[in-house]
Amino acid sequence: MRHSERILGSKYHRAVLSLVLALLLAGSGLFLVGQMSKPAMSGTGAEPNDVLPDLAISHDDIHFSNDTPTDGDVIDICATVHNIGNASALEIRVDFYDHFGGVSEKIATNWIPEIPPDSQETTCTTWTATPAGIHGIVVKVDPEDSIPEWNEDNNVADRAIEVKPKGDLLPDLTIDGGIRFSNEHPKEGQVINICVTVVNIGDDGANNIAVLFADIFKAETYSIGTKTISHLGPGDHAEVCIEWKAQPAGEHVIFVKVDPENHIVEKNEDNNAADAPIIVEPLDGDSIFLTLVRFDNDGNGHVDDVVVVVYDGEHNAIVGAEVYIDGHFYGRTPDSGTLMAYNFDLGWHHVKVTFNGHEALGEFYSQG
Repeated sequence: MRHSERILGSKYHRAVLSLVLALLLAGSGLFLVGQMSKPAMSGTGAEPNDVLPDLAISHDDIHFSNDTPTDGDVIDICATVHNIGNASALEIRVDFYDHFGGVSEKIATNWIPEIPPDSQETTCTTWTATPAGIHGIVVKVDPEDSIPEWNEDNNVADRAIEVKPKGDLLPDLTIDGGIRFSNEHPKEGQVINICVTVVNIGDDGANNIAVLFADIFKAETYSIGTKTISHLGPGDHAEVCIEWKAQPAGEHVIFVKVDPENHIVEKNEDNNAADAPIIVEPLDGDSIFLTLVRFDNDGNGHVDDVVVVVYDGEHNAIVGAEVYIDGHFYGRTPDSGTLMAYNFDLGWHHVKVTFNGHEALGEFYSQG
């Protein structure tokens, strides 16, 4: 119902109308001029007599044709947009988004031609409800603020909807084979790889699977990072690895959990985690060593390439050591503890390797 229609039905308006008619019938030249205005909303800069629309939407204005869809169902999402201002709004853009598993994807963009003051319009779009889990449907009205309004802070709303899995078919994510380390005896400051194999032993697929890695040291938990698997069908598996700088020295427990926030509905939610201890050994001051091996990479008879080998006092490869040649940074040593560099000019070249506050120096001769 329009605002003016509500006033026409009031006792007050009928009394005023009767008075105006009586004056007109009596030949009076009296004219009544009325203007309704709204106070300006804080933060907009509008004055009380400004004529502006004000588009608004709330949680209760978002509706679904099916509040409990099953994975794969196509449903309607409808949004009712209100104009609570005192001027019409034209060409109103309305964006629909699906927020799931930390990722936001646009569903559709709709346009409403016009909403007069104190009116509302409803616009709908279709959406394939997938994957199973709890989704956040977000509706943004005039997302680029193209329409000047009384209040720009009431144009976004969201509503949650749970997508049910198909029948009894559910994924079941677990870690197969435990946690693996590229170096089971790292020295303090070494960069190693932590790897797990995630398997879907369920009957349905899963999307956007988060895998959380954490380091537990002296009863404190430190985040290492999160990796994401885009999809795992029934019976599928994926290896997920992350780099970790092993420090400080001491006993650590590495903890890994699949779908840590339980966004994915599974048959079994209790088999998603694994942990493994690892001891980080202290790095002695004299335990970083450097060996340089020259070679001819292109076979032209000129020995102008070098292999930089970095290791500790027990001849274990040091991972993550920084290699500088003639003052230029060439990279960090990988799992093998070696780094190759090519095509050096004729003459002597100086190598410096730094790791966890320690350094080793060397030089080699290139035939150019």
